[in-house]
Amino acid sequence: MTLLLANILRNLWTTGLATGIRPKSDAGLLKIMEYFGGVLCDWLLINRSSALSVVLTLIVLLVFATNVIFNRAKKNGAAIEYVIALTGLIYCGFMLFTYSITRYEQFTSRLLSPVYIPLLWMLSYWIPGFLSQTSYRMKWLIGIPVFLLAAWFLNIQLASDWEFYDGVKDAGIPGYREDPFTQSDIVQYLETNKAALDPGIPIYSNAGDAVYFTTGLPARQLPFLDFPDKVNSYYSGNNHQQPEYLVWFQNEENLQMPALDTILKHKNLLLVQQLADGSVYRTR
Repeated sequence: MTLLLANILRNLWTTGLATGIRPKSDAGLLKIMEYFGGVLCDWLLINRSSALSVVLTLIVLLVFATNVIFNRAKKNGAAIEYVIALTGLIYCGFMLFTYSITRYEQFTSRLLSPVYIPLLWMLSYWIPGFLSQTSYRMKWLIGIPVFLLAAWFLNIQLASDWEFYDGVKDAGIPGYREDPFTQSDIVQYLETNKAALDPGIPIYSNAGDAVYFTTGLPARQLPFLDFPDKVNSYYSGNNHQQPEYLVWFQNEENLQMPALDTILKHKNLLLVQQLADGSVYRTR
């Protein structure tokens, strides 16, 4: 709570807004539901499609809402199922709503992980009670298809994991540990010449995390185009005679950040090193 309060106070002090400056969402409701349902497709180990993703999103909302209404109608408001269903419904509604008013990364398993356990619970909590009321023969008739379905899912997951680890074995873990990145010219140059970078001079980059991962030196991310004031402040940095570096990763170009040629038009930068997949600049 203390850290949350400190973050809110800092945002109010620097931006005048409790949550800071955020770009507006540029996605419609159906597109947001498609992003949400795409994660559900991943969980079910099926290929994503726009229509299926939207349908799955509606089904999840319906599952939570139905359980909330059902338990409420039974005056079972204190039951764990009611609490879990209400929690899942509120979280889904919160994520869909916030995505409609502010823009952030597309839905991923990380963002929607709080939904996973409540959804699994809602889909399965009734099974023990149902089976206890069925005959021995019916249990076998139901159990065999469920067993075969589970085996099918596990087989798909095993094939997917095998393919992933087979690629990791040959090329490294995807991301900053993958061979195409670690063996790139810009990374090799930074690793070899990081001692030549003055630690007292700020580093800007279109992939600040990559600079830090490679050199251990903190790097500032280039401002996003959605914040013109920050972009203009970055462009005018030279007017205050503040030295700075610019490390540009050609393969990490982000269209939401200023392009390299635009930066070079606004800032007086001297080329330090040109590489096949990137470049390093310093203010003159």
